[in-house]
Amino acid sequence: MTRLAVALLLVLSLPAFAATGPGKAGECWKLQPARSTLSFTGKQAGAPAHGHFRKYSAHFCFDPAQARGEIEAKVRLNSVDTSNSTRDGILRGPEFFDVSDYRVATYKASRFQALGDHRFRGHGTLTLHGHSRPVPVTFTFRQQGKRAHVQGEASLDRRAFDIGKGRWGSTRWVGARVHVRFDLALTRAGSARGAGH
Repeated sequence: MTRLAVALLLVLSLPAFAATGPGKAGECWKLQPARSTLSFTGKQAGAPAHGHFRKYSAHFCFDPAQARGEIEAKVRLNSVDTSNSTRDGILRGPEFFDVSDYRVATYKASRFQALGDHRFRGHGTLTLHGHSRPVPVTFTFRQQGKRAHVQGEASLDRRAFDIGKGRWGSTRWVGARVHVRFDLALTRAGSARGAGH
């Protein structure tokens, strides 16, 4: 095939690539960190233990009418905050997040299911501590003009990500299930990637 034929083929193919590009993922939104939260709850010695992450980013493109889009969130693990410096130090250490080797956790989803009443389920993958596992999330998506509000949650087993080694491997003192909640304030961003903390 001549160079001219190859160039012509590429030009003719551009509309097809455009039709499957970012526009198909829906409107893109920019995270408003000051009005957003990412928190979690586990169990320590049988009692609820709460915490949150202070630094994270989100790329959020979504079309609620078609339940289509793409979500990518990145969390800085050393920003964990449980209002207890001793516990935070343990969580950052090698027995849990091991932030010296694993600085960021990433969640990606590109398949969604409409549940009705502004509710959706996202089927995505969480990569944490060197392990990638499927973790579904449920969330509500409400838009008003140039602003949107997303509230959601997910549940995971920390042992699937090798979180909690040695003395913390047992569920006697630290529960296996961790519930994650997010409350995100968004503003319309076109095709730009969402900023974060």
